[in-house]
Amino acid sequence: MLSCLCTDAEADNHEANMDTPTAHGADQGVTIPRVTAKVDEVNANVYTVTFEKGRGLHGLRLSHVEDLLVIEDVGSGTLSQWNDSQKDDATVIQPMDRVIAVNSQKGSAEELMDLVNEGGTITLMLEHPRYLSVELKRKKGDKMLGVEVTTHEGGLGVVILGVQDNGLFPTYNSNAEPELQIKAYSSIYAINGKRWPSVTLLRMLQKLDEFKISMRTWS
Repeated sequence: MLSCLCTDAEADNHEANMDTPTAHGADQGVTIPRVTAKVDEVNANVYTVTFEKGRGLHGLRLSHVEDLLVIEDVGSGTLSQWNDSQKDDATVIQPMDRVIAVNSQKGSAEELMDLVNEGGTITLMLEHPRYLSVELKRKKGDKMLGVEVTTHEGGLGVVILGVQDNGLFPTYNSNAEPELQIKAYSSIYAINGKRWPSVTLLRMLQKLDEFKISMRTWS
């Protein structure tokens, strides 16, 4: 049994209910950095934000697994306050947004981090994740997952580094539409509707015969 639902209601609720600090007005002496943002004309999940970096990232905390670089936390700094002022969610900087490019330059996660650490004005090209729910059922005696994975102690959970030719995940992909396929750098953050530590998620992937994974994916 292999099926996929393109919208993960639990993930949507998680994002919508994320605690955000109350924005402070100018009369309280807090300066919100000058930020400009633009949504990509081709992919509505992709957007760029430009701001003066100063001595830090205004509360942003980044995390990476190999070449997957994401925003781990927006924090409670001035960019969070800028988020609160946005009327369009498309330009709200969110945890698990992937960093695609820095100052119009693409590269490995380490190369992007080097660019982030430079001073001056910074432009981040970011991509909001898509959320998928995938139901999987092993054939009797088949224990192969067919993916190379690693664990991450932060919000990424279990990260798929590559999809092989044979196994449970490749079998699902062979029957799924391209936009619903599981691919490299997808992030599994829950199984059967519940979040677990990454090592527990991996153990469940290896042992359960029938389960539903909740995952994030980027283009």
